[in-house]
Amino acid sequence: MPMIPMSERLEVLIRNEGWFGRAPKEFQDAVLSRCDWKVALLGIYQATDEKADFCGIADGVVDIYSRFGPGDNPLLHIAHEGFWIGYGTVGARERPRVTAVVRLDTLLACVPERVLGELLDARPE
Repeated sequence: MPMIPMSERLEVLIRNEGWFGRAPKEFQDAVLSRCDWKVALLGIYQATDEKADFCGIADGVVDIYSRFGPGDNPLLHIAHEGFWIGYGTVGARERPRVTAVVRLDTLLACVPERVLGELLDARPE
């Protein structure tokens, strides 16, 4: 895993074109200040899991598969740096609908479900 300055890792996650990139700066800062940094070597979560972590990809690649993962199931999306996964599961409080598998060692900024719930309760918009 290359040594990337923390400021660059955070910028990659904030630049996201999705909902997190459009979220208020105060919310972005609150989320990023509470994240746990993890290196994923294999899968992140499966559609059969009870819950999935809310994680931003800071470095690496994640394959998103329909239902139960690689094999006969189609690859839906290849997620790169800046992409956030697991937000639908945490926000809707439902089981994952997809399987997320890393292609190579991937650095993730993960926010525990409890912490994200507290932040969303404080600012539901």
